[in-house]
Amino acid sequence: MNNDPRLSRLEKVLAEIAPDKRLPAALSGGFWGRRSAFSGGLDSRFLSFAAKYLGYTVKLLTVRGPHISAEETAEAVQWAQDNGFEMELLDLNPLQMKAVEFNHTDRCYFCKKHLFLELKRRAADLPLCDGTNHSDLSHYRPGLKALSELKIHSPLAEAEFSKQDNREVGALTGLDRWDQAARPCMLTRLPYNQKVLASDLTALGETETAMNRFFAGLNKGEIRFRLRKVSPETFEMHIQREDFKRLSEEERTEAEHLLASFPLFASAQADGEALGIFRSASRTKSSLIDKGRRSVLCMSCATDYSSTRGTVREPSGITITDSTLPISFSAAAKASSIVS
Repeated sequence: MNNDPRLSRLEKVLAEIAPDKRLPAALSGGFWGRRSAFSGGLDSRFLSFAAKYLGYTVKLLTVRGPHISAEETAEAVQWAQDNGFEMELLDLNPLQMKAVEFNHTDRCYFCKKHLFLELKRRAADLPLCDGTNHSDLSHYRPGLKALSELKIHSPLAEAEFSKQDNREVGALTGLDRWDQAARPCMLTRLPYNQKVLASDLTALGETETAMNRFFAGLNKGEIRFRLRKVSPETFEMHIQREDFKRLSEEERTEAEHLLASFPLFASAQADGEALGIFRSASRTKSSLIDKGRRSVLCMSCATDYSSTRGTVREPSGITITDSTLPISFSAAAKASSIVS
């Protein structure tokens, strides 16, 4: 047993939540689904893995719906099987609620309330836990209010485990893919206050899956990216700046061609003048050109890939004042610019 003091902290919290060492966990969003709510993301995987490591019996409750890609759900199920967890899949559609269907800024509250009410019912008399970590408490997370109202336990937050703690302790205790990048809900790929189309979520999920497999085949480590819809006709791809620089010109061209094989990016092509910028006319090329409009497929820009409003900080020190807008970086000027 590893004697890291952080594990002792977590064990103390778990003992208060479940003295009989039986936990349901909800895996509800992330990587590839305890009674823990389980999404397959790093946080929920680490919580499930750590609880089992500490001697707890953990059942995983995983939501399957249009807001989670089919590939992520399949990977979550496979991970649970490979690691000896009992799992229950629940089919739930948060798009049935108006606040979620139209992607309101507080959609996460209504979505979490809807999903966790059902998860809590399935957990019965067992304490339901989720993978919220202590770092999440300092960010805009409307869903945290729903968890509080429903009295859902967040052991990692209570034990003051940051995202980095999850990675470090995960590596020490044998968790696979402890360095897994964040992969939030598919709804974060879409702009606020626009109707969410299930077809867009499906298409984005399929395209991200293909791109993930392509980048994994390059053997250059994880290439962090997001696909985003920025208008009814415009989609973009953002790749973390340092990851983009690790790609050769040939690999960038191959990525461009792969993207162009999907309907959302059918007219994507590279622009050699700016770092990581692809020009794309998206799904209605003729109308975009006739109106003189310009859209971009950006392969190196924003750090915050979600639709969250407000000011975020890019590692180089560039301030992005609204991450819902398309951002490009000029290689020559080394400054940010908004592309309209």
